Amino acid sequence: MKHAGNGGHTARAKLGRLGVGALSIVFALSQALGLVAPAVPAAWAEPAAEPETVTVTLAAGEHGSLAIAGEDAEADTVQVDKGSNVTVEVTPDDGWFADSLTTFAGDGSEAAKIDVEDGRATFKAETDTTVTCAFYEDGSNGSAALEAVATEASAKQAKEASDKAYIEANLDESLSGLDKFERRDVLTVTTTTVDSGKVAAPTLDGLWADADGDGMGDYSDALKSNAVSHAVLYDLDDSSDYLVGRAGSDISGATLADWGASENNADAAMRRGLKFDAATGLVYVPKKYTVKNSAGEYKVASSRIQLLYATSDKGAVNTFPVKVEAENVDGRAAKSGTASVDVSSPDTQIALARDKAARKSISDATIESVTVNGIEYTRDLDMWTYDKDTGTLDILIAAAGVRSVDIKLANDAEKNVGSWLAALATEAFAGNVWNIGTWEFQSAPWAGMSFHTAGHNKYTGARTGATLPAVENPSGGRYEAKTIYQALGTQNVDVSALQSGAWSIERSCTIAAQTVSGVTIPSATKVDLTCGHVGVNPSGQLDPSYNQAVHTDDDYGQTVRIAAVNGDEAIIGVTVPTTFTQAGAGFFKIKWKLNKVRYTFSKCSANVSITDGNSEYSVEGAEYDIYRSSDNALVSHIVTDASGNAALDLEPNQAYYAVETKAPAGYTLHEGHITFRTGNSAGTEQLKDDPGAVRLTINKKDSATLGDAQNGSTLGGAEYKVTSLSTPGWEQTGKTNSKGVLTIHDVPLGKIRVEEIKAPNGYKLDSTAHEYEVKAGSYTVIPSDEINLEPEDDFKENPVSFDIEIAKTKGGEDDSWESDDGQGNAAAGVQFQIISNTTEEVVGTLTTNDAGFASTKDAATCDDTSTSEDKTDDPARPWFGSGKRNAGISGAVPYDAAGYTIREVDSTVPEGFDHVDDWTISADDLVDGTTKYYSVIDKTLNSRIQIVKTDAETGNTVPLSGFKFQVLDSNGETMSFTDPYDVNGTVDTFTTDDAGQVTIPQRLKSGKYSIKEISAVAPYTVNGDAVGFEVPKDYKKASPVTVIKVSDKQAKGKATITKTCSHDGEALQGAEYDVVAQQDIVSPDGTVRAAAGDVVDHVKTGDDGKATTKGLYLGAGSATYAFVETKAPSGHVLDETPTAFTLSYEDGATAEVKAASDQSDAPTRFDVYKIVKGGDTPLPGAKFQIWNADDEISIGNTAGNLAVRAEAGSEVSIRKAVAAASVKADIDDGTSLMLKSANGMETTLGADAVDMEPGTYTMIATRDGKTLEGEEVEIEAGKSYTAKVATGLLGAKPALTDDGYTMPAIRLAWSDADSAYEGRGLGAGTYDLTVSGKPAGSIAVDKDGATYVSVAGGKARRVPILLKKGKSAEEGVTGADGSIDFWHLAPGTYRVAESEAPAGYVEAPEIKTFTVGTDGRIEGREAGQTSFEDDFTKVRISKRDITDESEVEGAKLTVTDSEGKTVDSWTSTAEDHEIDALAPGKYTLTEERTPTTYDQAESIEFEVRKTGEVQTVTMYDSPISVSGEIDKRQEIADPVVKDTEANGDGLNTAETKASNDGSYAYTIDFRSTSSTWTDEFTVEDDLTAAVDGRAQLTSITTPQALEDHDGKMNVWYKTDKTPEDYVDESGANATLSDGHENPWLSDEATAPTLGEDGRAVDFTGWKLWRADVPTTEATELSVADLGLEDDEHVTAVRFEYGRVEAGFTTRDGGWDRDGIKDAHDDIASAEDTAKENGFHPDSSGDGPETAYAPAIFHMKTTDGYTAGRALDNYARVDLFRNGGGDGLEGHDEDQVTQTAKAVTVNLDQTGRNVIIGLAAALAVAAAAAAALIYRRRTRAPAADDEEPDDDGYDREDYGHEDRHGDGYDRADYGYDDRYRDEIRDRY
Repeated sequence: MKHAGNGGHTARAKLGRLGVGALSIVFALSQALGLVAPAVPAAWAEPAAEPETVTVTLAAGEHGSLAIAGEDAEADTVQVDKGSNVTVEVTPDDGWFADSLTTFAGDGSEAAKIDVEDGRATFKAETDTTVTCAFYEDGSNGSAALEAVATEASAKQAKEASDKAYIEANLDESLSGLDKFERRDVLTVTTTTVDSGKVAAPTLDGLWADADGDGMGDYSDALKSNAVSHAVLYDLDDSSDYLVGRAGSDISGATLADWGASENNADAAMRRGLKFDAATGLVYVPKKYTVKNSAGEYKVASSRIQLLYATSDKGAVNTFPVKVEAENVDGRAAKSGTASVDVSSPDTQIALARDKAARKSISDATIESVTVNGIEYTRDLDMWTYDKDTGTLDILIAAAGVRSVDIKLANDAEKNVGSWLAALATEAFAGNVWNIGTWEFQSAPWAGMSFHTAGHNKYTGARTGATLPAVENPSGGRYEAKTIYQALGTQNVDVSALQSGAWSIERSCTIAAQTVSGVTIPSATKVDLTCGHVGVNPSGQLDPSYNQAVHTDDDYGQTVRIAAVNGDEAIIGVTVPTTFTQAGAGFFKIKWKLNKVRYTFSKCSANVSITDGNSEYSVEGAEYDIYRSSDNALVSHIVTDASGNAALDLEPNQAYYAVETKAPAGYTLHEGHITFRTGNSAGTEQLKDDPGAVRLTINKKDSATLGDAQNGSTLGGAEYKVTSLSTPGWEQTGKTNSKGVLTIHDVPLGKIRVEEIKAPNGYKLDSTAHEYEVKAGSYTVIPSDEINLEPEDDFKENPVSFDIEIAKTKGGEDDSWESDDGQGNAAAGVQFQIISNTTEEVVGTLTTNDAGFASTKDAATCDDTSTSEDKTDDPARPWFGSGKRNAGISGAVPYDAAGYTIREVDSTVPEGFDHVDDWTISADDLVDGTTKYYSVIDKTLNSRIQIVKTDAETGNTVPLSGFKFQVLDSNGETMSFTDPYDVNGTVDTFTTDDAGQVTIPQRLKSGKYSIKEISAVAPYTVNGDAVGFEVPKDYKKASPVTVIKVSDKQAKGKATITKTCSHDGEALQGAEYDVVAQQDIVSPDGTVRAAAGDVVDHVKTGDDGKATTKGLYLGAGSATYAFVETKAPSGHVLDETPTAFTLSYEDGATAEVKAASDQSDAPTRFDVYKIVKGGDTPLPGAKFQIWNADDEISIGNTAGNLAVRAEAGSEVSIRKAVAAASVKADIDDGTSLMLKSANGMETTLGADAVDMEPGTYTMIATRDGKTLEGEEVEIEAGKSYTAKVATGLLGAKPALTDDGYTMPAIRLAWSDADSAYEGRGLGAGTYDLTVSGKPAGSIAVDKDGATYVSVAGGKARRVPILLKKGKSAEEGVTGADGSIDFWHLAPGTYRVAESEAPAGYVEAPEIKTFTVGTDGRIEGREAGQTSFEDDFTKVRISKRDITDESEVEGAKLTVTDSEGKTVDSWTSTAEDHEIDALAPGKYTLTEERTPTTYDQAESIEFEVRKTGEVQTVTMYDSPISVSGEIDKRQEIADPVVKDTEANGDGLNTAETKASNDGSYAYTIDFRSTSSTWTDEFTVEDDLTAAVDGRAQLTSITTPQALEDHDGKMNVWYKTDKTPEDYVDESGANATLSDGHENPWLSDEATAPTLGEDGRAVDFTGWKLWRADVPTTEATELSVADLGLEDDEHVTAVRFEYGRVEAGFTTRDGGWDRDGIKDAHDDIASAEDTAKENGFHPDSSGDGPETAYAPAIFHMKTTDGYTAGRALDNYARVDLFRNGGGDGLEGHDEDQVTQTAKAVTVNLDQTGRNVIIGLAAALAVAAAAAAALIYRRRTRAPAADDEEPDDDGYDREDYGHEDRHGDGYDRADYGYDDRYRDEIRDRY
């Protein structure tokens, strides 16, 4: 027998896995010490039923198998002779071994260890025995880890189990004396063990390191234990500087590699001066480290020590003494000794009870104390639990940290709660700290435990009214940063000094309700937090550079750390990351308890064979009280639901018991306790009840006696079939005993049918089907297991009976009986006695009548007794049996198994007649209903031949007429006989009568004969075999052959059903049918073959969809049955409609008839309907998946659990997603760094990190005022960067260093079972997923359940669930009507979810569950259905004014997708525009046309996320502001007229330009100060001096300006001979030809202000001087090249630029200098002035700089420029956008003037009048000039002026008609006069 070690046997029989990697070990002390608890289930503990044999059961551990030599390898239990030797073959897996077996005796005696040698172990089987075996990994110690060390050393160690004894024996007296022994403190001890084979020279630094940053320590693969325990510190000597404690562990093969001591917190300062003796394990702690709190009381565990052991022993164990003191404990309890345990065990389990008596005696109340490492743990501290059922004590301390155990046992011990340790710990909780609720932990919390919670954090700047934090000693000040360090555990905290209050509150947070890292926070909690200038990143790590400078809110969650624990209270520190340079933290108090576990109770039947499918039994309504075992406290009351289930949340790791208070219908009440024990996770417990049942008693009675059987018959041996009509398939048969009694036990409640299937010997079969009903409804609680059912008179049986007829006549003269034919003289009055051969008594007498005949049918020939009232209910029907004959008895003589003797009474034989000898009628001839005919001819007995038809199967007589027979002679020839009814006729064929018999009318001569059947009646076939018999010649040798039985077989029928699918017509395999009788099927012999409703066969369709019945009975010739489907083919709905068929008899030659039927099953169908949320619009194109719930992997439905399906062997990690990057600068003084985004936004970098959106930036550095070459950099979200200026061979330039991610990576672990990478306890939120180093996308970890992700093609996709390997979901897509049908679903529980929504829609989040029953129905319906609503994307697009957020109307907007296809186009209104169901992806919003007063916005790229939330896209338009400036300056001309010089008005501010020909120049600078580009930018210079004839233009140097759209301009001119209506034929038009597009230039709305040429400025009367003049290069244009007439002069020049950008200018600066608009804006040199305009650097940094320069007009004075005359020059600039108008046009003007004067000469006195006259003339000229200037600056016409005033401009010279009287032609320029007036008012 082999039993693989798969852990499938009872856990008690499993000693545990001691191999490397075991995480949970059931530790039992050495068997030699008697500490191994019996591991045998109660059922196995009973004595063997038969003492001569015992049962041996094998239960292997993992990693191997067991087999009993010589036995069947497949059997798991074997019966062997008691006392025999049993050899067990042990076969370990590769890499494992076994050195011993453990046998557990079923009688509760001590377990025994059997050594294994050469793979075998032998033991003697004295009682039922369970054999188990633990397998160990090669290289480990094997079972030696569980053996006691029987040496003097171990005895000493056991004695030194107490700290006092041990310390006294091992104290180093140089460090401390031994004057006293006082407990003073507790030292926290961490015992760490690593595999030295994996780490050669381990150190604590290495242990704590995490070089690869994967969140796992560098020694994680080598780590064997990391046990936390405590050691008591004792004060032994007042003069000593040390406290002494016992801290070291005795670990096999281990050496102390390193150790260290520190403050007792997660990362505190190291403590010096501790001494540790590795040889003895004693630690010496300086007393100075035992500190007191503010109340002067000693604090507990202020120090900790970590011991790092290294061992090469794969099965390393820790050995320690165990002391067990048992007082007044019944039975055999564990004894003291030493024990060893694998260092990897997380707890320590000790079996205290050795036998049943001890298990009964010991409870947690009898455990007086458990002392571990010198610290006593009472029951209230929850540091141990006791399982009464197994007798096991579970100490919740990791085994590697155990140094001694002392257990005291006493019956009914009472122990006051509390201990010295608890008392000390309580003192630490004296602080004033607010409680924020009760949290549940999966395991007990400990100081230093930390975890990250999900939640929201907010910068408030003030308290919010939430719970206030506590800080340590706030009155001492400077607590802000300290509180943060303390909350994170980097600085120790005195919890007794904590005080709650409003201490520097600037942050608040809400800790969300959640379950994380095994901690359940039941409800959200909001707290205020103390703030300090400390950098804390979202991972809860100190990071001086971290700061969220721009966020006031975040969802990074909180870091929570346990600072201290006392009983069921804990102090926690809460920390949130830094924002606005401040992190927040605070201390709070919580109550804690272990998570309750959900325990499901399942009510079930203890005997499902009785209850399955029986509606009389219900699992609903069972009621139980649930008690806690430890104190018998009533915990709860449960009532089971319709499924028999009830759920309850119970405390983990507790023993409970259930007591049934009310049984459900049909069940008996369970008596006693049902014990169970909770674990750390959900569990189940079956609650079984014995079903109530019926005890059916059948009392078989003789129908004549109403009691005992007839003589020679028996009521015993009757066979009955009992069928439950309520429990499908339940059926039992039984035989009556000798008294005719049959009792059937455990008959199901409900309807019961009883049928006799075989009558007892001497009785006829009872064909009646008796039915009864016993309901459970009348019984609230069934008092016993069975209800007695004993029908009184239902089973009365009619005996087999027959008749006798005798004829007595005178015979012939010889002895040959053939010599007389029986026609002789009759003998009257002869008596014949009928004698029972059983009793040898006469049962009756026949007396022949005058004809010589006597018959039991003829009352006149029968004795009086047989016809008396006591004997028969009809005097005409005599009875020779016991009791009284009734109508159901066929004949007068009952059956007698010994037969009858017929005796002629000699004294009654008439004279002359001979006496006949006795003859016997054998039992074989006693056929019910037959008549035995005897002819007595004197002394010769003759019998006529009687043919009886019988059933070949039952042997019963077939009472049917119509069977035809012939008698064949010895030659096989048919014989003919004289027809008894026609003396002249003959007959050769004999037909049975209604009794199924026929008698041959004449006796036969001696010889051999046979009977041949020639015809049968329904349902029988003709028996083809002739039945032979012989008539002897000598009557003395002749037996009275009376009956010849001819048996026939019944014809039967078979029916075939063909099963198909109604959906596709395919043949269906696996359909199962009951074949049910539709009527009572009774054979003619009275045998009930089936009652109506009986199942007579069960068939199952094959591959061809066909199923054929077995041969079915035809009843009396025709029988109707039906196929009733009991199990539908997989994926189809059960159709229970009977499919009837009839089988009909054909003829006596046809043994089998046939019938055929067809039936179709509807397939199981589940319809999914998809509609759009908020309506009933169907949604096509939605993809759905449906899968079987059994195919799901299971990672638990806890929030924060994640499973990722990616290729095996990948490295899969996640990192909390952060939307921004963190950038800081590392720069010196004098250096600045700036990041410039693509849209021009600039961010200055500094020492404090700033958050930046991911993207491409230009990093610009400035050092000592000089801008360095820019560097393009790429910034990723979630990373931190440091910017600096790097100096290399090519000089200095900015550089950006990638400092890594701000959030740590979490590596997911591969699960072979689930074929997925998994993580648990993650905080909710968005994470970035990386697979094998490549980003796979972002995933959202849910806050309300597990999250599943599938990675395909390098892209992660959220999926509803992951299925087991090899399993897949069925997929479908909704059609036009929004529906999808899933067909052919096999029975099971399914889930359906939307896997992919149509573009623009959001998958419905819910997963819906439904169940396909075994009948193919879905929740009782033939088709199931559900509907899902899909939300859709909602993109709200807003067009707003950037200055005031107001809606901008009239903008034509277009959205295009990533391929440039237009998705939507509209014109903005006062309402936002919404686009629904836009497919997720990237889009571009483009402003095709702006409102006239707004500048066109840049196109916006936006991404639509798959969410139903409104996504807002806002495009801002900037209002257009159009303005410009012009600056005209002049050189001072040197007049050419004799005796004339410059500065006639004395106002010149520059030197005269010395010239012989009167040359001088003007400069014109101009710029656009508009907020954006303009369509037209026109500069016009009106050469007034040229018009006046005082100067002439000789040439122009064109200006050099940047930011013109196409870098080209047109130069126009006008002369004094240019016609006013002149139209230049060149068609030059800078506005329309420069390549810029503006739909407003051709819009109807601007037509009134724009000409056909699209320009607001009129070019009529102007000539093109030169087109496409470069705007950034100076071009010399000479007047001489124009080809003017001799007397023709240029009077005006115009520069036409078309579109110019904002910032267009000819000069870099100087626009705010003094005197910029002064009429004497004089310069010495135009060329020198131009050089001062500055340069613009090349944007690439590689090309030359571009110079700015003004336009220079080169002029010459004429002889018209004389003393007293002025040279005037006027220039203006005009800017237009969108045709001009309000805010869309700008104008500016400037003018200069200079005058000449006469040269002063030496005159005599007589010349005075000349000079005075000249001065007067100059004064007049000056006054005229001043008036001109004034008028040009301020003149406005009067409202009633009909004619324009003269303002000094000759309109004819300029070619304009001054219609408005101010010198401006509105029609030409196309703008309203009031706007020009506003410009004019400036002057």
